[in-house]
Amino acid sequence: VLNMPHTPGARRSKRVRYETVKFWKGERPLYEASRNEDGTIERKYVGVDRPNEDLPDFHLPTPKSSAKKPSLHVPTSSTLVVNNRFEPGEHEATAVWSADQAGKSRKDVNGCDYSFAKFKTDADYMSGGMLYIPKGGSKPTRVQKASSMMLCVITGKVEVHIHKSKFQLGHGGVFHVPPGNRYSLKNLGSMQAKIFFSQHKGIPAS
Repeated sequence: VLNMPHTPGARRSKRVRYETVKFWKGERPLYEASRNEDGTIERKYVGVDRPNEDLPDFHLPTPKSSAKKPSLHVPTSSTLVVNNRFEPGEHEATAVWSADQAGKSRKDVNGCDYSFAKFKTDADYMSGGMLYIPKGGSKPTRVQKASSMMLCVITGKVEVHIHKSKFQLGHGGVFHVPPGNRYSLKNLGSMQAKIFFSQHKGIPAS
């Protein structure tokens, strides 16, 4: 395929040169092909196809939302004033943890490749927290004695082993470990797995 003859004196390549084509308006260059006596095909530029002449001559940018993202009212303390179920009136209780507060309470486990952040409430019958298992890591087998656990996979993909059952869960998956059962966790994903857990020992009588 031959291009158009090079313009004498022009210090440019021999590529076909044509006026500006506005691709956002659907325009495209047009060519005509003809066969020479030696059998080669010559492609000749004849103009630009302009199917949308009525559209603006400039590329309209995608409008951006002018709405501001709402800011978070992050608590600076874990203490809230709540109603007391067992005694009349209100009292202060440890009941909320921001992401920063959770990160500061994160601890490594000796001899293991996972870490955790525990959120201990004023109620001695329950607690909660976050498990962090690195890529390729695991949480060794543990026996839930008198307490039960409810866990939710926040990020990652994990293999769960409870007693004689083994299964896999991803983001949003929830599982329960009843009292008296062994369980273990293994990270199967390519990133750190984050798992929220809540542990209950039984609610005292009112």
